[in-house]
Amino acid sequence: MSQQLSLVKTSKISGIQVILMDRSPVNALSKSLREAVSQAFDEALSDGSIKGIVISSGKDLPFSAGADITEFSSPDKLEVSSKDNWFTVLSERLKSSSKPIVAAIQKYALGGGLELSLACDARVGVGSLRLGLPEVTIGVLPGGGGTQLLPRLIGIEAAISMICSGQPVNGQKALEMGLLDAYDADATDVVSYACKWLLHHISQGTLRKRRSDFRPKALDELSLTEMRKTIIKQSRGRQASVEAFDCVMKSTSLDLVEGFEFEWQSFLTLVSGEQSQAMRYVFFAERMASHVPGVPLVKDDGIATIGIVGGGTMGGGIAMSCVQQQLPVTLVEVNQNQIDHVAEIIRMNFQSSAKKGKFTQDQINRWQSMITYTTDVSDLHQADCIIEAVFENMAVKKEIFAKLDAIAKPGCILATNTSGLDINEIASVTSRPEHILGLHFFSPANIMKLLEVVNAKKTDQSILGKAISFAKRIKKIPVTVGVCPDFVGNRMLAKYLEQAIWMLSHGVSHHQVDAIVYAFGMPMGPFVMSDMVGLDLAVKRDPEGDSIVHALCAAGRNGLKGGAGFYDYKSNSRVPEDADKANQIIKSWVDKQKVVHSIDMSDEDIKERCLYALINEAVNILHEGIALRGSDVDVIYVYGYGWPPYYGGPMWYADQIGLKNVYECIKKFKAQDLKAGRDLWHISPLWQTLIDANKKLSTYQSR
Repeated sequence: MSQQLSLVKTSKISGIQVILMDRSPVNALSKSLREAVSQAFDEALSDGSIKGIVISSGKDLPFSAGADITEFSSPDKLEVSSKDNWFTVLSERLKSSSKPIVAAIQKYALGGGLELSLACDARVGVGSLRLGLPEVTIGVLPGGGGTQLLPRLIGIEAAISMICSGQPVNGQKALEMGLLDAYDADATDVVSYACKWLLHHISQGTLRKRRSDFRPKALDELSLTEMRKTIIKQSRGRQASVEAFDCVMKSTSLDLVEGFEFEWQSFLTLVSGEQSQAMRYVFFAERMASHVPGVPLVKDDGIATIGIVGGGTMGGGIAMSCVQQQLPVTLVEVNQNQIDHVAEIIRMNFQSSAKKGKFTQDQINRWQSMITYTTDVSDLHQADCIIEAVFENMAVKKEIFAKLDAIAKPGCILATNTSGLDINEIASVTSRPEHILGLHFFSPANIMKLLEVVNAKKTDQSILGKAISFAKRIKKIPVTVGVCPDFVGNRMLAKYLEQAIWMLSHGVSHHQVDAIVYAFGMPMGPFVMSDMVGLDLAVKRDPEGDSIVHALCAAGRNGLKGGAGFYDYKSNSRVPEDADKANQIIKSWVDKQKVVHSIDMSDEDIKERCLYALINEAVNILHEGIALRGSDVDVIYVYGYGWPPYYGGPMWYADQIGLKNVYECIKKFKAQDLKAGRDLWHISPLWQTLIDANKKLSTYQSR
């Protein structure tokens, strides 16, 4: 058997040729797999005994995760014209086939995988499915005919929603919108299901050919303009989403061959651009983050049951993340009233997702039944992993861990969800510090992907490996960090907020700072973010402080939850509005600072002070070995703090600006601040080391 054919397996079932793609682990459509699929199709099309063709994936493999992204790194090697592009060439070949071709989908069909299925006459699926075209999330657009074939199948508006957001749909939604022709959530054998379906329609003569010559109805000029404005607003500077919108709209005026060519040229422009390079860097940095030198990769982490202590916002979200991956949870709260409250919040959160079509009621019922509530911590004695998720108080956490140490079974992983307390101190009250680490989830824990896995001083590396595996099982992105106050993400954030507040005392308005940071691409500015988190939390951590945050809280302005902070918020609204009262409090506080040396700051200065404060603290963190890689820092900020992925993360961004340029700017800020009477910048010698060696922050590894 040739190497190409070894990537596919073929068989005949009742006159149906079955082609199974078999490239572990995700059937990435590399050149070798594409050639193997083409060869198998040619053989099936030339065999007169074949009535129809089913293409699917090997046992336990997804249909396909799409193109092999490593091939994008050499755009000069990509085909110049769509006439030479495998996807569009195959699409045209299949269109002319006299034999019906069905894609049988299990697990997921994404990107080029979904485009391959769109080239077929029909698509059927079984089990839990995800179907999508996520190319915009790596800075490109579908380059295999997706922007032309999908709108012809499901209509313009639905296609724009899928392609421009990059968000997948589940099996039931795909069936309802016409993306799937048949779907059975309970079936397990997708090939058998597809063959029976195809044979039935062949016998009945009811299988229609792909609607490739159909052109979707064009939008009127006003609707087109408004929809494009919406895409521009939602994309927040992401070029690929806007380019993808324009490609989809071409499906209303171009025939398929012309549309393929327009799409391909747009793809080539994007794939060689700065945004796509940055977003592909993030894609690979995310995958690298789970690999820690000296820590064994664990396939079976041995975790079958989860205990959670504390069912507040974080504990409830963690429980939801676990049960969605079939991990039963026992959740401990202080009394029945708290249990009832937590159960209701979890129920409401699940129902909210169900209304958006993300889950079915049967799924929600099953997940809720997997959570056991109790007031007795000893009920966790058989748990394989126990996660403490109470409020940030060292004494309380140490008391809980002493109790867990007494009741937890041997080998149990004991984790704290602290966002910045000393885990070594927490571990010191137990007899098993080697089994203790941090699992710092981000709020809301059932939605946010990032998970800082905190490697304490005595954490056994096999326990760390199991924790990383567990994080991946519950669909989180684990980044291993060391112990220091606030760990990596929040420690950087503290310096960012420190600069923002410092600028207030030098004549810059909080509105201006927020607007500039938002325009850069962050989801919100530092002062809006402070309101969202809750100003009172900062006061609780430093009750004796004298900051603008203390002044606002003293006036009853605790943030969004109270309807007032740096901004005002209407009932049930998260939209910040200008607040005269807050402006007066800020002015009074600034006047009290009696700043002698004012500093003129341009919009660019304001942006650089905020962003470079993040970058400078990250360099300190890398120098101390708290973060393993510069790319790990970028993963933390993209997935935990909303750094725009088309800027690749703070370390990648600094590399693009030029480390020497950033370094000189930071030194300028330090000199200005010293003249004004306060120095907030600690500059690590790692800066000069990297500059002298012409090295990059994004590729730096501390050990």
